[in-house]
Amino acid sequence: MVYIHLNDIKFKFSMNTKKFTILLLVLTCLFSCKNKYDLSTSEIELLTNEVNEMYERDQGIRNELTKLDSFYGVDRKTNGYFLSTKDKKDLLKEEYAEYNYKRDSIWEAIHPIDDANTKQLISLTKKYGFPSRERLKVKKAKAYFILVHSDRQYFDEIRSLIEQEYEAKRISAVSYTHLRAHETRHD
Repeated sequence: MVYIHLNDIKFKFSMNTKKFTILLLVLTCLFSCKNKYDLSTSEIELLTNEVNEMYERDQGIRNELTKLDSFYGVDRKTNGYFLSTKDKKDLLKEEYAEYNYKRDSIWEAIHPIDDANTKQLISLTKKYGFPSRERLKVKKAKAYFILVHSDRQYFDEIRSLIEQEYEAKRISAVSYTHLRAHETRHD
C-alpha cells in the first residue's frame, strides 16, 4: 500500500515496485521540472546585471540632455515647465545655435546606444522571456524603458515579442498597453 499526500488529499494506491517507481518519477517531474521561461537565481542575477547595464547606458546619455538644458537655463526645473523650441530660441537668442549643436551631438550619441540596447534586450527576451520587474524581483521596470526608447526599425520584431510575452504572462497588461500605444504613436 502506498499513501501519497497532495494538498491534504490522501491517495491510497496498491501497486508493485515498478509501477510505484514510474509514478514517483512522473510526480517528481511534474512538481520539480521547470518551464523553459522560469528563471533560476543565477539567471535572475545575470539578467538583472544585463538590464541594469543597459539602463545605465540609456539614462546616462539622456542625463546629458538634462545637464545641457540646465546649463543653458532651459530646463523644466528652472522654468517650471518644458519649453518649446520657440521658447528656447527666444530665451537663448544667439546662444541657441551653440545649444542646439550640443543637443544634436548628444542625440547622435543616443541612437547607437538605443540600437545596441534594443538588440541586446531582444536577444535576452528570446532566450529567457521578457525580464520584467516581477520576474527579476526588482522595483523598477528598467527593461521596459529600453523598449520605449527603441528605434522604429525594431517595432515589428518588438510587437511580435511583446504579444508572445503578454500571452505567456511575462509582461504586465499595463506595460503591454503602454508599449503598444508608444509603438503606434511613432508609426
